[in-house]
Amino acid sequence: MGAVPLFALSVVGFPVRNLPETVLQAMLAGGARTMVDAKVSIIGGHSVQDPELKLGYAVTGTVHPSKVYTNRNARAGDVLILTKPIGTGTITTGIKRGVTPSAVADAAIAWMLRLNDQASRSLGEYNVNAVTDITGYGLLGHAYEVAKASGVTIAINAQSVPLMEGALDLGQQDVFPGAVQANRRYIGDQIQWFDTAPVIQKLLLDPQTSGGLLISLPEAEVPALIRALGAKGITGHVIGRVLPHGAHLLEVS
Repeated sequence: MGAVPLFALSVVGFPVRNLPETVLQAMLAGGARTMVDAKVSIIGGHSVQDPELKLGYAVTGTVHPSKVYTNRNARAGDVLILTKPIGTGTITTGIKRGVTPSAVADAAIAWMLRLNDQASRSLGEYNVNAVTDITGYGLLGHAYEVAKASGVTIAINAQSVPLMEGALDLGQQDVFPGAVQANRRYIGDQIQWFDTAPVIQKLLLDPQTSGGLLISLPEAEVPALIRALGAKGITGHVIGRVLPHGAHLLEVS
């Protein structure tokens, strides 16, 4: 949303009877390294005994009220840019099932470790109308939220959506998390498919962990933003357009 993060509180759930304390130490150390990268101070937190392993942060930051990026102002004529490939849900499900190749797992983890801070900071010089990050609802779930909040239809070109290495191969083995179907139900009848293969449909609904930004901005500003992202080592992928409100909130071709 354009804010600068400042400090964080950690929240930990840990199964003390089932895992050694070294696992907790490694988790907290990894989180601390990421917070250092994000220039965020961890000022406290809370831990509980929990049969499920959990670690999260409540982060506080600041943003000027007139410069908040929301998901509700996409305008017809805008172009959509995505800053990371998708596929983490499928790849991590494959890790749990023992079928994801190690190189594929390593590449996905590297994507999940990459912050969105540089991408967000690249937006300040442009007339960005809407931004959202791609997380648990998948690319289409979050695009649906943008379309619904903005009163527009979002058209996605499936062939232009970047996939993580190995995601398609795993998808063709039907290695998908259960949330894919939940995301499909969430969108309901507000999507129209145009000759999109079933495996690609599922990947577009795949829940992401630490996904990229979906940015909606005027077409005239797209080349300059892509160059600005590229200067920071970020590839901006043009994956669709914003249309006037039609019969469906989402169209996928």
